[in-house]
Amino acid sequence: MHRDVKPMNLMLCVQGGRHDVVKLLDFGLVKEIGGGHEEQLTQPTKISGTLLYLAPERLRAPDRVDARTDIYSLGAVAFYLLTGKHHLSGGTDADLLDRILRQEPVAPSKRTDQPIPPELDELVRACLSKEMDERPADTAAVLAVLDSIKSLEPWTEERAASWWRAHRG
Repeated sequence: MHRDVKPMNLMLCVQGGRHDVVKLLDFGLVKEIGGGHEEQLTQPTKISGTLLYLAPERLRAPDRVDARTDIYSLGAVAFYLLTGKHHLSGGTDADLLDRILRQEPVAPSKRTDQPIPPELDELVRACLSKEMDERPADTAAVLAVLDSIKSLEPWTEERAASWWRAHRG
């Protein structure tokens, strides 16, 4: 488990001739799960990570985190990418901590004028659910929903290569 998924820790690159390879960076808060033992680099009861991407269970029950904790953060990243705004906003850190625990997620389509397919809107809301059990179980479940959205224009290798050629400095 990464425990600090946020835009600053995601890098888009070309690797092995493939475009748009996403690399997850900064493993300072990683926690290994499964395999009968758990190792971590940080103490589970300390609040660490970036508040705007922090899942509620990291505050409520830090010993009860799993892949769905990173799914929440992925939902926060998706919300930001779709709207240009954070799903939670403003105030002091204490205000933000309160919103993490209590404020229900808003659909990204409510925070932008850009069209967002309803299925994508619902997926992001599900990822941002306050309850772990209401989120997709893992990234495979997220990808399955994304693959099923027919109204999304496919992002092909050709389109990606064209974008990289146009924007490489």
